[in-house]
Amino acid sequence: MRVPGETNSTLFVVKGNGLYKILDSSNKPNTVGWEILDRVASNNLTGARVLLDWIRKVQHVAGGDDPLTGQAFPRMWTIGKEGDARQMKLAAAAILCQSKETAPDGVAILEPALAEAAGDTEKLNISLALLEGYSTLDAFEKKYVLASELAKNHSDSKRLFEDRESALRGLGRFAEVNTLANEWLKKDPSDLSAMRALVSADADAGNYTQAVEQARKIRATSKSEPLDYNELAWLSLYTGKTDSSGVEAATKAVQESKSDPGTLHTLGCVYAEVGKTKEAREVLIQAMDLLHLDKPDDNYWYAFGRIAEQYGETQSAMSDYQSVTTPKKPMQIPSCSYKLAQMRLAVINGHAATSAK
Repeated sequence: MRVPGETNSTLFVVKGNGLYKILDSSNKPNTVGWEILDRVASNNLTGARVLLDWIRKVQHVAGGDDPLTGQAFPRMWTIGKEGDARQMKLAAAAILCQSKETAPDGVAILEPALAEAAGDTEKLNISLALLEGYSTLDAFEKKYVLASELAKNHSDSKRLFEDRESALRGLGRFAEVNTLANEWLKKDPSDLSAMRALVSADADAGNYTQAVEQARKIRATSKSEPLDYNELAWLSLYTGKTDSSGVEAATKAVQESKSDPGTLHTLGCVYAEVGKTKEAREVLIQAMDLLHLDKPDDNYWYAFGRIAEQYGETQSAMSDYQSVTTPKKPMQIPSCSYKLAQMRLAVINGHAATSAK
């Protein structure tokens, strides 16, 4: 069953007690994973196979140069596969690892199974499913250890590089990110993933000037993409030195992303930073309309606060900045709107303290 107006979502409908009910959708099929486990537990393997085949029809083995990329589940199940109860249980656990609510259950099944894996292929597939679960749960230490172990036999895997660098950033081990990324760049000096890792590590560590310099190196390559232009413009806001080059980068991001709301928001913030308040408001409203926002969220409270500050409306600006809530994940703080709002509040309070002397 297809959701009206949604081309990328499928609803899974089952019949029970004479009634039809929606079990889950393809966007987040964790409930299907639970249902598969229930059917396996009740020895309804035929029913479990049906559900596994359903998910397999919408989740495919990833292509590309890296054989380890993509979700683990399609590697663990093929349509029409007979499979025994154990194989079905492991495949269902891989589905559970895709969602935060159910990932702990998936990991609890897969961790002991890894030690009992029947051969190298199954061991690799279970490991990849665990990496997915650890990523979902922000279990950075476990993610780093497992990805590093797999990298011993798959040293050229871009997926494992990205798993390791993101885990290290989550652990606050930024110097190790730089080492890892620079080693990767020795193999390919223009590799975007490694160059972006250097930008992210510097930004996460609060080294914003260095992060901007790293972002400019990406901007200078022929491989740079809209997200790279956007990142360059966004990070310039943390340095207090946003100028016409930041506006240029943000504008290019908007143009090449076909007015994506995220890039429009960045452009609005950059406009506000350089004093183009009219232009800032226009693109911010455009972005909010695309997002169907009736009122500002955290990102937009910061942006409108910066506009108010440029107009000299200090109290209004402070109110807007104070409306920006703290992110739930600490690693999001260094490069989010909350950090910018706190920086502006510190500037305002600093000016007030100076004036009071």
